[in-house]
Amino acid sequence: FAAEGASHRVAALRAFHAARLVETIAAKLLRSQVEGGAFLTALAAGADASWPAGSSARRAARRIRLQLAHLLGSEANAAALLRATTQHGRLAGAAPPVDGPVVSAEHGDLGEYWG
Repeated sequence: FAAEGASHRVAALRAFHAARLVETIAAKLLRSQVEGGAFLTALAAGADASWPAGSSARRAARRIRLQLAHLLGSEANAAALLRATTQHGRLAGAAPPVDGPVVSAEHGDLGEYWG
């Protein structure tokens, strides 16, 4: 049981790192977190299948899909990770506006409870 638990932890960590990696790649590729998020959302929906063959966007999409498949063991796992990464407005620019204070550990704000 302990070995199985360790295996799941490794897989979860690998998926987490792959998601962060693909977010970073898309933001750098498009020079914007918002545009990178839109690109990944389109990729997760399979829109790249209709992009012009040989276009830079389609080549980038294919490379991202292949790299994720290599890291995660299959193209199905890569597609699942893309869908999970882009759901519920998680990426920059895709989330609905939020009123009031927001805790963001990525920006160093841990809130009053942790501060």
